[in-house]
Amino acid sequence: MTQADAQTGIEADRTLSFEALRERMIAELIGSGVLTDPAIEAAFRAVPREVFAPAGTPAELPYAINDVVETRFSEDGRILSSLSAPVMLLCTNAAAPEPAGRSAKMLQSRLRLPQAP
Repeated sequence: MTQADAQTGIEADRTLSFEALRERMIAELIGSGVLTDPAIEAAFRAVPREVFAPAGTPAELPYAINDVVETRFSEDGRILSSLSAPVMLLCTNAAAPEPAGRSAKMLQSRLRLPQAP
């Protein structure tokens, strides 16, 4: 059984590498019109989302553009933290472009990525 992205219904291909999944995620975000900032695109390319997911998480889930990955739980099963859906991150940027722009620049400097013009 394959994991499908909750909103797009795109079936996962379990043979894809993390890099290929990351590139597919970026292509989907660009294709849907929500990823337009080159600095944020560079950050998405540089950050391996799978390292923030719990062990045993299906490889494609951190790269599903609309899915949240639950990462930590309380003893009684309540969700304590999650890996945000990529679309949610971009909506946050659209709602507050200046602070998010500064965040993207800070991330770029920490990851030593080229700055967007």
